[in-house]
Amino acid sequence: MAESPNDAERAGNADPSVGPVLLRERYLIDPSSPLGELDSPSARAYVAEDRQNPDNKVFALICEPGLPPRTKVMATLRVATFPGMMPLIEWDTVYWPPLGRRCMAVIYARPQGGKLLMSATPKDGRINEHDLSRLVFAPLARAVNELARHRVTHGSIRPDNLFFMDEERKDVVLGECVSAPPGFDQPAAFETIERALTSPAGRGEGTVGDDLFALGATLVCLLVGRNPVEDPSEDDLIAARAKWGSHAAYCGKTHIPLALVEPLRAMLNDDPGERWNRKKLGLWVDGGSVTPTRVESVLRSETGFPFAGKEYHTERTLARALTRNVREAATAIKEGELGLWLRHAFREVERADKIDDIVDVGAGFAGAALEGMGQGPHSHDMMARPDLDTYTPLPWRRGVARFACDLFVDGEPHMYCPRQNMKRVLADVRAAGYTFQVGIEPEHFLVTRTDGGIRVWDPNNIDTLAKPCYDFKGIANVMDYLQDMMSAMDRLGWGVYQADHEDANGQYEINFVYTDALTTADRYTFFKMMTSQYAQKYGAIATHMAKPFTDRTGNGGHIH
Repeated sequence: MAESPNDAERAGNADPSVGPVLLRERYLIDPSSPLGELDSPSARAYVAEDRQNPDNKVFALICEPGLPPRTKVMATLRVATFPGMMPLIEWDTVYWPPLGRRCMAVIYARPQGGKLLMSATPKDGRINEHDLSRLVFAPLARAVNELARHRVTHGSIRPDNLFFMDEERKDVVLGECVSAPPGFDQPAAFETIERALTSPAGRGEGTVGDDLFALGATLVCLLVGRNPVEDPSEDDLIAARAKWGSHAAYCGKTHIPLALVEPLRAMLNDDPGERWNRKKLGLWVDGGSVTPTRVESVLRSETGFPFAGKEYHTERTLARALTRNVREAATAIKEGELGLWLRHAFREVERADKIDDIVDVGAGFAGAALEGMGQGPHSHDMMARPDLDTYTPLPWRRGVARFACDLFVDGEPHMYCPRQNMKRVLADVRAAGYTFQVGIEPEHFLVTRTDGGIRVWDPNNIDTLAKPCYDFKGIANVMDYLQDMMSAMDRLGWGVYQADHEDANGQYEINFVYTDALTTADRYTFFKMMTSQYAQKYGAIATHMAKPFTDRTGNGGHIH
C-alpha cells in the first residue's frame, strides 16, 4: 500500500487566505477546510458546496497529481446509479492554489455517518454476525455485481473504505475508487495472491473476482476485528497464503457464520476458476442457488526444492522465492534443477518441458521478416534464447516480464546478432584484463501526430522558448510523465539521478547510473520501450529518432 503522506505533504497546507475554487461553475471547494476523516490514501478531502442546491451535502477529493485518476470510471459512475456505492456527482481538473498547479477534483455525496472504520486493519473493529451479513455483505455484494454489469472494477475494497451514508449508520456503501489506479492503495491482504505478488502500480484493472476477494477479506477482517492472520507483516502474510492457501490462512482459525461459509469459500478461493464470477455472484444476489465451491488444499511435495538456503514444498512459495533472487533462480533453471523437481515432485512434465525448451532451444523467428538480419526466405529460423539474468518485470503491465535474448541459428550464435557480437568483444576485453563500464545520457522527444507529420507534444502551449534547455516551465509541463518514468526505473534498480529539459522544445533526458556495457545496452533498449508506453498514457508519442525535426536539435545518446 502506498504510504499516506502527512497533511503538510499532501495536496498542500490548509491556507485560510486562499479563496474557494470553483468546479464547473457550480461546486465551491474550500482549500482552507480539510476533511481528514474522508481522506483517501491518494486523495485529500475538503469541504465543498453545491451553489445550485445548498441542501445537497457534498465534499471534494483532490487527487494526488502524480497518479493517473480513473477518468473512464468517473464518467460511468457519474451517469449511472450504483446502489451500495458512495455517489460520484461531478469531476474535472481545477487549479489548486496550495500546490500551484492543476489537479483532478472529484465531487462526492458526503456520507453523513462517516467511515465504518478508520483503519484497513483495525484492532477493535469487530462487527456482530447479524449486522455483518445484513448491513455489510448484502449491499456491497450487490454493488460489486452492479459495477461488474457496467464492466467496472472497484479495486479499492477494504475496511477503511466503507462509509455510512445516513446519520443512523445503517446504509453502508463502498467508498471512492477513482483517485488512483485499481489496487494501487490496497494492502496485500485484500488482493488475490497473484495481485498481492505484483507491484501495486502494475496490478491492472482486475476482475470481479478480484473485487470479491477483497470483499471476502474485508468481511473476515470485520468479523474478527483485526487482520485475519494474527497481524503478520505483509511479507509473512503472503508467505502464509502461498503455503496454505488464502481461504485456510484467513478462515482456518476463525468462527465463520453459517450464512457466510459458502460465500467466503467462493470469494477467498485461490483458484480463479472456482472463485465467484459475475454470473455466480448475480445468482447469489438474486437469491438463486449456486454450486458449492471446492477449496482444494495446496499441493505439497514430499521432496523439497533447496533454494537460497531454504527448502520449498509448494510451487507458489518457490515461485515467489525465485522472483526474489533472480541470479540464483537463473542458475537453477539453466542447470535443469527446476525442471527435474517439477517432473518428479508434481508430475508437471509438460510445464517442465516448456521451461527447458525455452532456455535450451529458444523461441523461433523468421529472420527474413526483419531488416538487416542476414537471412532470406529459405533460411532456417533464428532462435531467441533468453538471458535469464536480464529478468525485468514490466512496471506498466501486471504479470509480464522481459528477457533480453541472444540469437542462434542451427545451434550457433548468429553473426548478425548485436548482443552476441558485444558479448564476443567484451570477452576479448576481459581476456586483456579490462572491464568495460558504460553510462549513457539518452535524449528523446515527446510528439503528437498531425495531418502532415508530427509536432511537439505541448498540451498547455508553454514549451515555446527559443532556448528551452533546463527551463522549469517546459519540464513542469511533463512532470507527471517524467515521474512515472523515474519511479519505474527506480523500482527496477537502475539508480536514476537526473532528468532535465534538453535543447529543443519537447525534448527530455533521463540519466541512470552506469554499469557493465552489456547491461547498459540492454537497459537502453528497454528504456526506449518504457518511454513509448508511459508517453501514450498522456496522449503523446516518444521518439528517439536522431533528427525528427529539421529546425531543432536532434536526439543524442551521450555515451561515457
